[in-house]
Amino acid sequence: MTYDAEEFNASFRLFELGSYTSEGCSDWLLFRSPESTRLLREKAASLGGRISVSHFVIAFGLLRDSGAITQVREAKPIEIEEPDLTVEQYRAMPTRTVVMKYRNDKVFKSQVDSLVQRGLI
Repeated sequence: MTYDAEEFNASFRLFELGSYTSEGCSDWLLFRSPESTRLLREKAASLGGRISVSHFVIAFGLLRDSGAITQVREAKPIEIEEPDLTVEQYRAMPTRTVVMKYRNDKVFKSQVDSLVQRGLI
């Protein structure tokens, strides 16, 4: 099937923009290269029907799962700086919340332990 080039390119741009969001196809960024882009566009064009972003999502899944495209970069974990727990914040929390977070949240536990070790609580 022949697609309107402008519509095809617009759908591809939307697919690429969506890959930067958590709802999008974020794995694409790990596979994107000139060769994988060419293969993706060819595969999407071969799916038939009116072109849309979903053509590119489906094509990417097919190419990735078949091994036709390979990952070219590693994902970098996002490091979030946790603010230190203050004595005021600790004392303002309900006991039940403190107990639950202390049992389940390693960062919170280490922050409480630090307050205890420093003799602040």
